[in-house]
Amino acid sequence: MKKPYLLLAIIPPLILGGCFFNLKKNQIQVPEEKYNNYESAMLNGLSFSARYQKDWQLSEQATGKYQDFKDAVYFQSKDETISVNIMDVKDRDQIIKSFNAESQAQTQIDGTLGDKYTGLSDAGNPNSRFEVSVMQSGDYLMIIKTTTPGSVDFADFLNNFVFTKLEPSLNNESGTGAVPVQKPRSDTLTISLYFLDNASGTTDCQARAVKKVIVKTPDNDLTLIPDMMRLLIQLSQPDALPDGNIYSAIPVNTRILSFGYEDNKAIVNFNSYLNQGGGSCEMQARRSQIEQTLKGLNGVSSLRIRNVEIQVEGDSQTALQP
Repeated sequence: MKKPYLLLAIIPPLILGGCFFNLKKNQIQVPEEKYNNYESAMLNGLSFSARYQKDWQLSEQATGKYQDFKDAVYFQSKDETISVNIMDVKDRDQIIKSFNAESQAQTQIDGTLGDKYTGLSDAGNPNSRFEVSVMQSGDYLMIIKTTTPGSVDFADFLNNFVFTKLEPSLNNESGTGAVPVQKPRSDTLTISLYFLDNASGTTDCQARAVKKVIVKTPDNDLTLIPDMMRLLIQLSQPDALPDGNIYSAIPVNTRILSFGYEDNKAIVNFNSYLNQGGGSCEMQARRSQIEQTLKGLNGVSSLRIRNVEIQVEGDSQTALQP
């Protein structure tokens, strides 16, 4: 007998709407009056640009590793120094070890997944605290570091940092050591969408029924966050769930407005319909459907979602309150 929760269907990629960050190339336009733009030279196809405040000091250095290319750039204010360093992917383990980091989290910059580390540069000096984000582009690492973790200026810098996305080489022509190569990926992914199961005849506020769907593997795993929310909403329509033993608590006219991803936390912002109607159990059920569907992406993608923040019209405090 065919199980009702195993629905296999090829779902075409969904078109992204508004985001907390743009996944398409976000070229920096004419800067605001208080900003300058920095544009790097080109290194085998790699380049980057950044926006920084006009009263900050800019300095560049070519270590000689890449001839005349400025592989160390510093943006310095009275209270903070932000640095951008370019290094080889083959040296990644040694570089990460040198951080002596206290914590690590997955993050994104310019719509690309990376890792964030925090800690002390000098274990004996509490004033040496740092935060660094490490992104990969082709055979290069982009290391963006601040001496003032969590600062508004650093967040603004990261939000306006843009770099070219290169594919890694199949061999290492730059020296000794193995260059990490991305593993071949399947053309499709099998995704689990979570719904409510009332087969037992008892009310359960947690999503335990699963529908399996097959989707095209995206170029960027971050797009799975809004895509799967749209698909969950689409399959929450009454005519999409003909089996009486599985249902959705998500209102028909719910729409995802924007999303974000930072420190292993997926942030999803919906319109006001997500809050409409329902008591305490139904609101718990909606939250459970969204959270479990998103955390289920961990097993089929490079995402490592630990927490989910649900917003309604940009507000997480009033989201899904009975």
